[in-house]
Amino acid sequence: MVKRWWLILTALIIGTVAFGQQNNTNQRPWEEVYRNRPNRHTLPNQRPRTIPRQNYKEVPSISPFEGNLQWPKNGLFDPRRFHQQRQNSTPRTRAPRWDRDLTNAPTDELHPIYASRATRMFFASNATAVVDGRLANPGQFYHIWRGDLDDGSNPDLGQLTNYVRITGDTPDEQFSSQIQPSVNQNGHILAYASRSAAGSYNIVIRNLTTNQRVLLTTDNDGVTQNLHPTLSPGGNLVVFSSNRLEAGETPADRRFRLYMARTDGRPFDDGRFFRRITFPDAGQNDIEPAWAPAGDQVAFARTFPDGSSYIFFINPQTLNIVQWTNFVDNDGDRPKDRQPAWGQLPSGQPVILFASNRKSLDNQRRHQRLAPATDVDTTNRVFDIYQISAVLSEELGSVAISMTADPSTPALARPNYPGDPETFTGAQYPTSAIIERNRIAYQSTRLNEEQNQGPHDIWETFASDTIAPTMEILPVVQPKEMFPGDEVTIRVRVVDFQSGVQFVRVQFKDPDSAEQDAEGLEHKIYLFRPQEVVDDGGVVIPVFIEIGQQAIHPETYEYKDPYVLALLGFSGNLDDTLALRYVPDDPNNPDPTQSGWWEVTWRTPDVESDFYLDVIVRDNAGNEFVYDNISGFTTKRFVGANKILLVSDYAAGQMFVQNRIGAIGSPDSAGGRPTWLPVESYWTDNPTGKPPYDIAVVPPGAPIIGDGAIPSPTVPLETIRSDTLGGNTTYGNLYDIWRVQCRNPLPPSVLAGYLPRYEQEPTDLRGGSRTKLHAERIVVWASPYTGDLWAGPGHLLDPEMQTTLRNFLAAAGRLVVSGQDVAWALTLAGGTANQFLQQILQAQYDFDTAEDVVLPIPYARLRHQLDAENLEFNPDRPGALNPNVFDPNPIA
Repeated sequence: MVKRWWLILTALIIGTVAFGQQNNTNQRPWEEVYRNRPNRHTLPNQRPRTIPRQNYKEVPSISPFEGNLQWPKNGLFDPRRFHQQRQNSTPRTRAPRWDRDLTNAPTDELHPIYASRATRMFFASNATAVVDGRLANPGQFYHIWRGDLDDGSNPDLGQLTNYVRITGDTPDEQFSSQIQPSVNQNGHILAYASRSAAGSYNIVIRNLTTNQRVLLTTDNDGVTQNLHPTLSPGGNLVVFSSNRLEAGETPADRRFRLYMARTDGRPFDDGRFFRRITFPDAGQNDIEPAWAPAGDQVAFARTFPDGSSYIFFINPQTLNIVQWTNFVDNDGDRPKDRQPAWGQLPSGQPVILFASNRKSLDNQRRHQRLAPATDVDTTNRVFDIYQISAVLSEELGSVAISMTADPSTPALARPNYPGDPETFTGAQYPTSAIIERNRIAYQSTRLNEEQNQGPHDIWETFASDTIAPTMEILPVVQPKEMFPGDEVTIRVRVVDFQSGVQFVRVQFKDPDSAEQDAEGLEHKIYLFRPQEVVDDGGVVIPVFIEIGQQAIHPETYEYKDPYVLALLGFSGNLDDTLALRYVPDDPNNPDPTQSGWWEVTWRTPDVESDFYLDVIVRDNAGNEFVYDNISGFTTKRFVGANKILLVSDYAAGQMFVQNRIGAIGSPDSAGGRPTWLPVESYWTDNPTGKPPYDIAVVPPGAPIIGDGAIPSPTVPLETIRSDTLGGNTTYGNLYDIWRVQCRNPLPPSVLAGYLPRYEQEPTDLRGGSRTKLHAERIVVWASPYTGDLWAGPGHLLDPEMQTTLRNFLAAAGRLVVSGQDVAWALTLAGGTANQFLQQILQAQYDFDTAEDVVLPIPYARLRHQLDAENLEFNPDRPGALNPNVFDPNPIA
């Protein structure tokens, strides 16, 4: 009977082994040898930890991406270049400051207009020469000039180039002034006002292709003025403002009215050369017309006897007039709304820009941009540029918002053109390139930083703030290492010279897995794909992809979803972050944009842990940016209790650097070497292949047999999938962890604890001995994104850290460096020799294709794989994927 039971038990064991082998047909031969090595570390009483449901989010299966993904790496991560690229990648970019001086010269520039899809600009200037690319030598007379503009994508470019003088080439124009240019839509016809010897301005039409001129008016009495021509879109008609006297009128009737004329100089069908289209009352003047791009409206300014003025629209065919602006402040003051110009928003809505002495004041009486008007500046009468809808009038509810905050003073008031009886200060004569450049241009009396401006310079201002504030340097965290319950101070320097900084906040995150955490809690966050194709055999299994870490509420210390993962469907909330306070550089004169230092002090939890730090910045225009995993600190006292030290060198990645490749969370970015994907769990513990997710989907019901330290609950005598390091490993590879961004640079004193030890070993029975080296300890340096992230001291590229590692190896220390870009970063893509790489790591840079094979994820290892050009099937490199023959993950 006993023998029969033994036979039955033996048959069950044989059947179980056969079943395990049958479900592991993809296993490579050397892996079977590896599995059957003696002294395997097993923990028969240990149970696998089940990852909490709140720590992962299920995502739908995505069709596998076939082929390789290109990653356009262009050198080591550089914060300044990164912020420049971030600005340039935005369709409508912003410069470091709102405004820039385009002419930047002591000459006087007036009346700018964009032309040729905002690639050129026409304007009036009294320059007589161009010296070193700038207008120079102001003279007595003004002429029309043209300059080329950059494409608007580079915020550092701030000047017009390739200046060409257009007028002043004929005897009557050489010794007179030409001002107020207007160009039709195709840029071939130019209209302007030219001053006669007696002081009267006349309207001139010039064909820019043939250079032929047509003098539409020929007044020369010194009193009659014909000003502000505006061309119809086709260029065949022109509207201008004139104070000419009609038949039967006396000098008392002289006022400015709008007239229309043909640009070829011929009369209309009724025989008249000039057709009057507005009829202002006595004391009123209609001036500064601007023809709409659609051709159906002409905007103009009407002045009133009290000195105020408003914008009006007129239909040039029906002569129907509508008052468009009508603002009155709380004191009953009426503004001077002048010089309308047409523009269009990205939405397609037409708008009107105009100059006005309105002011948009905050509660501290400071003028704001992009804000509704609150007051009329009747004291200093400094003009700014405003924008209002061209669809709905101000009376019917449209709101005019400020586009500039001109710093001019009354002392800078100047005439707007030669012979102007009035003087003005501030920003005037706007022109729009919102669609093409996200900018508006205008003339201004303001001073520039170089103090070399003329009476007026031409300035550009960005129409909208489209980029969030910029963090100039890495956050200052003091102290980096402390005890639980201690206070930590975080200081962040942020700049935004446009709408200004609205807030700076920080979020604290716990990177520990359950195996690492002091309380045994899981804090890593994963995306869970219930059906992931692995291997070439069509095996489909559940897979966990690490994507982040749980956040800690700064007051309650509750664990939350991180704010940075809100775009992936997690419930991250700003309420779970901590606001910093603004610390002005000069308390007596704080920067209204609040650009500078922001600071906060936080009491850490009573439970020891490492902490990652996210910085969240937002400006007053609503633009927001998250610098995730940018720094960190720790309250965990380091104890070298194990034989393995894992140095996690920014293994959490940084999502904000992701602009180099596809969108966050896309299937492309999941495999295309993204710098945002946390990968620390690949070196430590990952829930993939562990209960209750240890059963394959295809083939259905097949167990995922592993080689770990924990017995499989589904297959007798088998174990679940092993981790790289930790308790669930074949030989019990327990480890200590040093996260670079959470601590000060790794000191030699810590590394000394992982050096080999020397022992005296007897050699014979007569008392002979020898000194033998016992290398039981090792340092594993995990640097997956070397040179790709914004890293601080202690990173593998830190020269001081390299010196420390050099000394560690010189003392016979054991070191493994793992990372996809180590050699690429150390040699600057092969551009320079690196002694640390060649002499210490004993490696050299070969090449870098910046490609990753997206699929397959190897079934046996369940790891992301960098496949070196099908090495498994390369006859020139036999055994390339055998870890006993060739390293499948070379340093490259």
